[in-house]
Amino acid sequence: MAIPKTAQKYTFEEYLEIDEKSELRNEYCYGKIYGFKGCNANHNRINLNLVMSLDNLHPKYETFCIEILTKIVSENVYYYPDVVVCFDEVRLGNEKIVHFPMLVAEILSEESSYRDCHEKLKNYLQNEFIQYYMVVSQTQVGIILYEKIGATCQVSIFSKITDIITLDKLAISIAVKDLYEDVFWEVND
Repeated sequence: MAIPKTAQKYTFEEYLEIDEKSELRNEYCYGKIYGFKGCNANHNRINLNLVMSLDNLHPKYETFCIEILTKIVSENVYYYPDVVVCFDEVRLGNEKIVHFPMLVAEILSEESSYRDCHEKLKNYLQNEFIQYYMVVSQTQVGIILYEKIGATCQVSIFSKITDIITLDKLAISIAVKDLYEDVFWEVND
């Protein structure tokens, strides 16, 4: 689990200054700054596979990975999702911060899984623009998809390599096998 750098609370402007100078990725949540190390090979493979699976989206959407700061809850919460699909941000002039995310995806790691499945889940689902939150395991075939449907949230679990994830609001389907292409797991005897 990522631990705040200090118990001190920071303004968003202070956070941006710290983040710009830092070698780590830093996220901002209600005044606290959380720093993260880099990711491993499987994390990277899944991330790239997901981005490539989203390649055929309608041109009004853009897909970014890892290094795009995303506004989640007012001026209080900003994350660096592993993958974010948004409305046409860059053409709107927003080159550093995504303001209109439609899908966010996090690839679980030992360090991040608690925050991804609790704090981030709650905050992502509060965002009026986010329609999908996808949590992807990198240690086994396992994807949890949270989809907003009106005032409720539908949860779908994909645990078979043959499963297909359908994202109707983005008019695209993703084969689970494509997300795990070239991913290697340790085999325990």
